[in-house]
Amino acid sequence: PEEGIYHPGADRIFENLTEYLEWYEDDTGTHHVYNPDNLTIGIVFWKERYGTGETGVVDKFIETIEERGGNVIAAYPPFLLFEENITKIFMKDDEPAVDIMIDLGLGMGPLSVMVKQRRYLELLDVPVMKCIELYSPIEEWKNGTTGKGPYFNMQIPVMEIAGETEFIVVGGRVYNETYDVSLLQPINSQVEWAVDRAFSWGNLHYKNNSEKKVAIIYYHHSVGNDSCLVASNLDVAPSIVNLLHAMEDRGYTLGDDIPTDKELLDLVLKQGRNIGIWV
Repeated sequence: PEEGIYHPGADRIFENLTEYLEWYEDDTGTHHVYNPDNLTIGIVFWKERYGTGETGVVDKFIETIEERGGNVIAAYPPFLLFEENITKIFMKDDEPAVDIMIDLGLGMGPLSVMVKQRRYLELLDVPVMKCIELYSPIEEWKNGTTGKGPYFNMQIPVMEIAGETEFIVVGGRVYNETYDVSLLQPINSQVEWAVDRAFSWGNLHYKNNSEKKVAIIYYHHSVGNDSCLVASNLDVAPSIVNLLHAMEDRGYTLGDDIPTDKELLDLVLKQGRNIGIWV
């Protein structure tokens, strides 16, 4: 099928969540058994990976998640995140069937308009991590200084617009002498790190907002008071204050008083880091 759910322990691709859960819940002794009381992590990946047999990265994710007791729903293609069929793959009885999503897609540089169409992603209402499969050799990435591949602009900046986060490299190319071609392989330590983060996001999803600790990082492009809380003429201080009010409305613990934008600016001028005494 053009869209479907994959699991390395199954002998077929499932066309919808109902079919998949019937198999996943059946304790045949040959695969991890779905437990609705545990976290469920969704994954989207390219159909071509299944066609070429290059499923090593998604297989490693499934193995690692299930070893820790989690459930997995891995489906293709990545565009599902922005299309109506997300509901038949990752939703059950009009409710999200996953607690966190991992996007293994290439990104959507040529289709940046699509990532602005977030209504189905908002309907799912869970965090989305962007994990990166490099189209360059793993050794080149390990020995490099930037940590990014040739599709950086498609995999990171554009997907940030869509609300995705984390951006962890989890796989890359390894030369295969038998076939004289470079094949996609997982970077095991990176996959394990990404799964750690996924479980943390999933658990955070169920914590009361009043118990969460949040750091707000503001941009400061150079030393000196004249560059404090400015970013291409954007209203940074009022935006932070608006964010604080929105957080208070949602139950976050913020103390007694939220500063005005003028009070916030004064606080940053007096206490902010990397601020010189000159103007």
